[in-house]
Amino acid sequence: MTTVLLRELVFEDFGVYRGRQTIDLCPPTPDRPIVLFGGLNGAGKTTLLKGLNLVLYGKRAVGVGRTRADYDFYLREAIYRGAAETKGAALELLFDATHDGVPAEFRVRRYWNVGSDGRVLDHLAVFHNGDKS
Repeated sequence: MTTVLLRELVFEDFGVYRGRQTIDLCPPTPDRPIVLFGGLNGAGKTTLLKGLNLVLYGKRAVGVGRTRADYDFYLREAIYRGAAETKGAALELLFDATHDGVPAEFRVRRYWNVGSDGRVLDHLAVFHNGDKS
């Protein structure tokens, strides 16, 4: 059996999130295992879910059958409006997974920017127990 605990989600100039924003996803106490997000319209609740989906699934997050151009457009539009496209944006997810009683820590980082030629350059880095995979 595998169990997964999402610990932290980091946004860097993604959607409505300006600069580096770290969201702690750990429940406050074991007897209160739910993390609830609330806020007014435009506060970033949907952006948070889109970011989680994007960091985990990449191009598949924008839908099956979408073209590379669709994905590039999605990434370009996801960069915070006040940030330079050449600087880009990033998402990072830290989570713990236990498989057959063996615990491990994973960090997934997806980042992208727009190159000088106007093309979107996206990158993925996965770390397992601190080592890059």
